[in-house]
Amino acid sequence: MIAHVLTLVALYGAQTVEAARIWFGVPPQNLELLGDVALSLSDPQHPFFDVAEPLSSEDILSITAPEAHAEVVRQYAVHVGATNCDVSLRDWVRCDYPDNKCPAKNASVTDIIVAEAPRAGFPARAGKTRSGEETPTDTYYIVPQTTSAQYDFPITGGGGPVGVGAAEFLRDQSISFDDASAFAAATGTDLPDGWPPIVRGHWDNSSADTEASLDYDILLGNVPRNAQMWYWGADEWMLLWASRVFHSSKIPDVLSISWGWNEMDQCGIDGPVCAPGTTSEEYVRRANTEFMKLAARGLTLVASAGDAGAPGRTDEGCNNNPVLNPAFPASSPWVVAVGSTQFETDPPLANASATDAPWAIGGHVGEKNCDLSSGCGYTSGSGFSDLNPPGSWVGETVSGYLSDPRAYKPESFNRSGRAYPDVTALGSIHYYTVVNNQTMAVGGTSASAPLVAAMLSHVVSALGRPLGAGNPFLYRMAADCEACFARQNLPLGWSNCTEEDCCATGYGSGSNVTWDPVYGLGLPRVSAWIDYAISNEETPL
Repeated sequence: MIAHVLTLVALYGAQTVEAARIWFGVPPQNLELLGDVALSLSDPQHPFFDVAEPLSSEDILSITAPEAHAEVVRQYAVHVGATNCDVSLRDWVRCDYPDNKCPAKNASVTDIIVAEAPRAGFPARAGKTRSGEETPTDTYYIVPQTTSAQYDFPITGGGGPVGVGAAEFLRDQSISFDDASAFAAATGTDLPDGWPPIVRGHWDNSSADTEASLDYDILLGNVPRNAQMWYWGADEWMLLWASRVFHSSKIPDVLSISWGWNEMDQCGIDGPVCAPGTTSEEYVRRANTEFMKLAARGLTLVASAGDAGAPGRTDEGCNNNPVLNPAFPASSPWVVAVGSTQFETDPPLANASATDAPWAIGGHVGEKNCDLSSGCGYTSGSGFSDLNPPGSWVGETVSGYLSDPRAYKPESFNRSGRAYPDVTALGSIHYYTVVNNQTMAVGGTSASAPLVAAMLSHVVSALGRPLGAGNPFLYRMAADCEACFARQNLPLGWSNCTEEDCCATGYGSGSNVTWDPVYGLGLPRVSAWIDYAISNEETPL
């Protein structure tokens, strides 16, 4: 523990650290049962889809975390030197450790040990983990009117209430309410009824951050008018953040995450996430459990697939082995992973006096994937997870790509792993964004992710209840509804490049397949999504 605490001091300032707060995981039980509960919310062919309701956190804990199990973990923690242990969460035991102790992990008692980040002195932002790009533009902007026409957003609302927002990690700075108003005025957008947002976690409104502003400008311009907006600021990385959300009394219906990192390096992301002896594989496994619990509570998580192609941001220069580095949380089966496209040719434009460049006019204008070699400025992420299996709902969807002799595939990759992205949408560096009263063009998969989150919020509103895990819904819909995704005439795409270079290996798109690792299931058609969801909800048992 000494080395761990010294690392904390080095990273977060020369402050006295007398004890570290350590979280001992209580091994979860009955995950297969919990998974079926989550599927009942999101799979339109589940026998209880039309009557399913999300569970409360207490209901879920009664399934996965018997109180007696937490007491066993507490006794073990005390045995190896812990003090001030708290078992109130039931799925975690939180204890203090003095700086001369190192918590030992016994896999038969606890499944993971992680360290709680100190609240003071956290790095202001972790830009390397974001998935966004920015540049001035003198060509055109993508605005809400563009995406509405391009993806068939419903013209009118009228559905039930829906809570939607974004999560910002590692104390990234916040958004400005004035910027949001300026964005709405310039683009002729009505701010949702539920604005300003409900705020949870860290909130710093002293200045606006470009990437957070991008998240919210896209959400504000595309969510239903009756949406209640949320802002969730996180001190820590994915696992403890997900647990804090799970234990919150009230949560939104949809959250967008424009963050990610190499799934094999989760314990190394921006500070000491994991306690000594805990691996990134264990971290990812437990984070997936937390995501499943959130799905059972009704929360749909949407994440960017990354901006560095299949090689990922840990190998921007194509120098490492392995060359393929799947990103997490995009590689989680319980998260909707979103890739990026750009217009295939320059779109028709409309002059707009309120902005310094014309607007792109959408309406099923041709798209192609974003990659460095095609002038997009970055490469949309894709891959097959080395740690996570695919969800049961994928079925044979991915096998068509794997057996397609015309689709380029690396010589070596985990063919049985969870494949992503799930869907793709515009992410070129043209999104009109207001940051600290300045306008700029921003893009990346951190543009396409909140856009798809907004799309799914329309589905939730139309259903009148939470959807939970988005992927069972999307993959079932892709099998049943040809009109729900646009795949015809998508040009050949590649994911071998990063933001800096093009590597020797990556993934190519397939031909006449339902899914491929460049475009996922294809381009969304939101009104068709809504019609499909409602038609299945109304189907009698």
